[in-house]
Amino acid sequence: MIGVDPSPEMLGFARRLTSLGRVDGVDFLEGSAESLPVDSASATVVWAVQSVHHWLDRGRGVKESLRVLAPRGRLLLMERAVAPGARGLAAHGLTDNQAGELARLIGHTGFADVARQIVRVGRRNLVVVTASAPPS
Repeated sequence: MIGVDPSPEMLGFARRLTSLGRVDGVDFLEGSAESLPVDSASATVVWAVQSVHHWLDRGRGVKESLRVLAPRGRLLLMERAVAPGARGLAAHGLTDNQAGELARLIGHTGFADVARQIVRVGRRNLVVVTASAPPS
């Protein structure tokens, strides 16, 4: 498993948490969704949890996800569902409209089996977008 983040501070935090939990087999690399530091067709799953709203260029991030996924690899993007017009921390997530735009972008990029759903977890609604890379 490889974790990617543009922030050295967050990578350090992730490394500390991983060592405390005695989790093996995890590497952390500096990078961004738009420029993933991994080989093409090398990942079976690409997932981003509550980070898509930070991507500077969602189109490039989706293209990079497709580049690094092996044939039939899976994409999972999960964000907190937020209300239109939310500000500050309340805006950290995606509106239903933004999730729909993201799902359409994923489909236009070449992914198959694109699905979007709202999932209730505790008191929160999460937007989940899934897709698969096409077969080779």
